[in-house]
Amino acid sequence: MNVLETIRAGESETTEFKTSLAEWKDVIETISAFSNKNGGTIFIGVDLNGRQREALKSVFAKGFINNEYYRELNSVSDETARLELSQLVEMGLLKIKGKGRSTKYVLKDGE
Repeated sequence: MNVLETIRAGESETTEFKTSLAEWKDVIETISAFSNKNGGTIFIGVDLNGRQREALKSVFAKGFINNEYYRELNSVSDETARLELSQLVEMGLLKIKGKGRSTKYVLKDGE
């Protein structure tokens, strides 16, 4: 499973997302828990909200997402959709294809 697929699947008994190492106490607790079981993976710097995770699932299923579908999927405003899709681009998870109303967001590693 590659990184994007792991992020798409979300947190589990063997996968944890941490915003930064500033959460060091939580990171240490997670390392301890993983070492007492069968191991696991901690991703530092992943800060996706539930709407962004749903968007990534949609991209995996459909191959792309656009602003209109993001708004419908998550019941958010145009501004929120633009902001959260831009964050996914900044994180290197999605890339932009097209311009204006035909703008689509696709997986970055699909080049």
